[in-house]
Amino acid sequence: MPPLTANRRIIAFVGGLDLTSGRWDTPKHSLWASLDNDHSGDRYQNCLASDDAPRQPWHDIHSKVEGPAARDVLTNFVQRWKKQSHSRHLGPETDPTILPPRFDKLYSKNARDTWCVQLFRSIDNNSAEDTTTEREIQEAYVHAIRVSKSYIYIENQYFIGSCQEWENKNTSLCPNLIPLEIAQRICRSIDEGKRFAAYVVI
Repeated sequence: MPPLTANRRIIAFVGGLDLTSGRWDTPKHSLWASLDNDHSGDRYQNCLASDDAPRQPWHDIHSKVEGPAARDVLTNFVQRWKKQSHSRHLGPETDPTILPPRFDKLYSKNARDTWCVQLFRSIDNNSAEDTTTEREIQEAYVHAIRVSKSYIYIENQYFIGSCQEWENKNTSLCPNLIPLEIAQRICRSIDEGKRFAAYVVI
């Protein structure tokens, strides 16, 4: 293998599916036709016990991230890796072949097939080294809900709330504000006499 040179940029790949058995799929989302070829030996179905049941299809979004956001992905990975492995030999600070931030690739806002992104996470020191409790995902949701104008669309398989605002049985160690914020946003529109809609896909 040729020696590494200091010319490597940070590029991150972010996706929603587990990289494990039975998750690979195509845009056709075939249930039966691919069991003897593409999905032979790679069938996943946890809802029906029968071997004659269809395979479970999968659909999610994956993305390639560059620029400052890619370094945020790397920071998250390094912190989580160090928590599990207790290794201190991981990350750009210990790898001289990785180019510094001034070489990060930035795209024009008008570039084709590009998006401006921001990375959020929810984490605490049980899962990552060198961090405190962060609730960035919830904070981003709350901000987006409060500034929404005519509707809210949320697609989240882990959509949950908590009981901290209930009249009784309101002890909660995990205050999840999203459903409450949606309800308050709807009430605000009712008070203002404006039409507002909330769509939640679970």
